[in-house]
Amino acid sequence: AWAFSGEGRVQWSDLVPQDKAGVLGRAAAHDIRHGLTVSVVRQGSRSLGGFARPDREFTPEEASTLEAAVGQLHDSTDPS
Repeated sequence: AWAFSGEGRVQWSDLVPQDKAGVLGRAAAHDIRHGLTVSVVRQGSRSLGGFARPDREFTPEEASTLEAAVGQLHDSTDPS
């Protein structure tokens, strides 16, 4: 839900208080414990990226790289 209302990036651990449906807990049961969601919005168009790993949170540098990659993919598919 955050990806459709937010912009930028967020670690999944920051979303736990908002996760009333228990999605993050169900993911953890399958060893998908740490994740990052990226949402890029430009000129009314939105692109999303979800990334996960079992061992640790994404570092700020990794998160920046992933956010930049989603932005580049968004721009490369812009039909205008």
